Parts: sequence; structure tokens; C-alpha cells
Amino acid sequence: RLADVVVVVNAARGRMISRAAKKGVGPALSKKILAAQWPLAKKVRRADFVIENDGNLKELEQRAREIFKQIKTSL
Repeated sequence: RLADVVVVVNAARGRMISRAAKKGVGPALSKKILAAQWPLAKKVRRADFVIENDGNLKELEQRAREIFKQIKTSL
């Protein structure tokens, strides 16, 4: 009810922790942050669009642009 469209970016848990480590966030803190959030499966079920982010940055950007175009044309 608070948003017109919900987009979820989904990635494997291990990949999220690894990416956070590259930005200086340790595994323990990453796991704590993830534990404080809704489970990804629940987010995905409620999303209007899901971006699978287990690939590279170019693939992520391409998928985000596709979704943006879909949203833009539907409003």
C-alpha cells in the first residue's frame, strides 16, 4: 500500500555476504543484517518484479533497465 511497484533484487546469500565483505562489512555483521530483514523468499513472493543478481554488473543494469521500461509504460 505504500508503493505502486515493488522491485526486489535477489542473490544467493553467500554472494551477498561476499559482496559485502568487498565493501568492508564482515561476515558476522552481514549475517546479522540479513537476519534482521524479511527472508528473501518472502520478499520475492510479494514483489512485482524480481532482479536476479547472481551475474555481473552489466547483467544487473540490463535487467534494471528492462524493468524500468515496463514500469514506465504501465503508469
